[in-house]
Amino acid sequence: MSVRAFPPNIPAATVASSSGATVDTASRLGKTIYTWTGSGTLVIKNAGHAEVLVVGGGGNGGPQTGGGSAGGAGAGGYVYDLVALLPAGTLTVTVGGSGEPSCVGRIVALGGGFGSYYNGAYVNGGDGGSGGPGGVAKLGQGQNGGISTTHDGGGGQLQVGQTAGTTGGAGGAGVSNSITGAAESYCGGGGGGGSLSGSGGGAGGTGGGGHGQAGVTSGSGTGGTAGTANTGGGGGGAGFSSSPLAGYSGGSGIVVVAIG
Repeated sequence: MSVRAFPPNIPAATVASSSGATVDTASRLGKTIYTWTGSGTLVIKNAGHAEVLVVGGGGNGGPQTGGGSAGGAGAGGYVYDLVALLPAGTLTVTVGGSGEPSCVGRIVALGGGFGSYYNGAYVNGGDGGSGGPGGVAKLGQGQNGGISTTHDGGGGQLQVGQTAGTTGGAGGAGVSNSITGAAESYCGGGGGGGSLSGSGGGAGGTGGGGHGQAGVTSGSGTGGTAGTANTGGGGGGAGFSSSPLAGYSGGSGIVVVAIG
């Protein structure tokens, strides 16, 4: 990720009002930090630069219809700009749910790719900010999922999804960011489900990735989790079972704008 210097002769943007945001003036000296975990608006009075973080919703972990296992989902897209130029006017803010994009104005982070799944045969995971197994990352916002279409991990922001053995593949690692004044991790990939009865699911990637579900003979295995809310982490994949099982939802995204 490249970091640009502040452009000469372009001042910081000024804000007329916001809606739906938590406003923090204490955590970073000289900065006002606007954080959205749901939809809202940001009204820019005077155009200028701002520090912006946009994270898309992590993808849904893969399901299986009985007799297979599934892959973890890709993390949501990650867009971070120290000197984003914000135009005057009302900017719409959208925070994506599982697999959905987030945005502030025209700055968009993609949703994560869904996990590979089993429906009598294995099907590739989806493309997205980061890809599910067999899927690819788009627009430079993350990493690809694992290379297998079975039960590999989903891609994270810094690392591709990991290859599975009998245990599900681990989700790719996410990234740390301190725009809020404290280091937080975002965009971890989801872990894949266990491929045999008694085999464990893959760990979720750092940054909110969900854990894959363990394999069982029948019924539901243990240990599967959704991606963590407001991190963009991918959901964990379903484990082996003779019973159909759903995958786990991705974590919702987040939008943060720091001005000053």
